[in-house]
Amino acid sequence: MDQRSKHIVAATFLGWTLDAFDFFLLVFVLKDIAQEFNTQITDVTFAILLTLAMRPIGAFLFGRAADRWGRRPTLMIDVLLYSAIEFASGFAPSSRYSWCCGQSLASRWAANGASAHR
Repeated sequence: MDQRSKHIVAATFLGWTLDAFDFFLLVFVLKDIAQEFNTQITDVTFAILLTLAMRPIGAFLFGRAADRWGRRPTLMIDVLLYSAIEFASGFAPSSRYSWCCGQSLASRWAANGASAHR
């Protein structure tokens, strides 16, 4: 693996790690979040489940898009999509809309991870 490929893998891994950090943090404060939003802990955990369940779908869709149209445009679209969904989630009427974030999170890994093998 050349130096460029190592940098791509490292950047992708660090990006995924930072994105996934909120999931790990969320697990530690489930009770507090449920209490703050006047909902059950099961509703919060179901939102996490939806987010994680959408990751393989996002990885598949954006991985295919990256193979077809290139890694760079796919990654730029992914970052814009993730930013828009993250912003819109602040206005979501319930926590069940978080599945969109899971799809977008995984797509970054799919679109960038394969770049190291070119």
